[in-house]
Amino acid sequence: MKEGNYIKPLSLDVIHRWDNAALTMLYRHFYKAMVAYAMQMVGGRNIAEDIVQETFYGSWKNKNTFKTIGMLKAYLFNAVRNESITYLRRQQVTQKHAIHVEQIYREMQTDDNGDLVQHKEELYRQLFMALDEMPEKHREVFLHIMEGKKNHEIAEAMQISVNTVKKIRLRGIEKMRKSLSPEAAALMMIIFA
Repeated sequence: MKEGNYIKPLSLDVIHRWDNAALTMLYRHFYKAMVAYAMQMVGGRNIAEDIVQETFYGSWKNKNTFKTIGMLKAYLFNAVRNESITYLRRQQVTQKHAIHVEQIYREMQTDDNGDLVQHKEELYRQLFMALDEMPEKHREVFLHIMEGKKNHEIAEAMQISVNTVKKIRLRGIEKMRKSLSPEAAALMMIIFA
């Protein structure tokens, strides 16, 4: 066996340092199994990989210590399960909002005025006005979201933590929801949730 393919045995002493060697060790021992576990719950490989990356990031940030390798493994797989459940719940909320928006647009199409295009423009106008009222850093996060970037990509681009991105996203959505019409709020949830 080549030396480059050799996987060092797990060492809690190394893991507890939470440095590059610790993360490399965790990655080599658990990444594939954790991705496969997440895929069973969420279906898609890319989403599962994002969940596992979030789990590794959260573990590194919290710098937990473990008495046994079994406790470490249980912690990691429980964290993947929890992240997967959170993702699935968000998807359900997004789906409900999408159905709501679809119903609104269906109703608008039957409107006697025939102003569907103008109404869509009005919804986007409201949305961008709400974005303009945000602090600059928050607005920048939402513009990245509109470009289709994921939380970790936004964090890297703005040189802030993933948790900061998540907090800005949640607070911004809640603040905008209060200032928008129900139709514009539903559109916002499809775009930003």
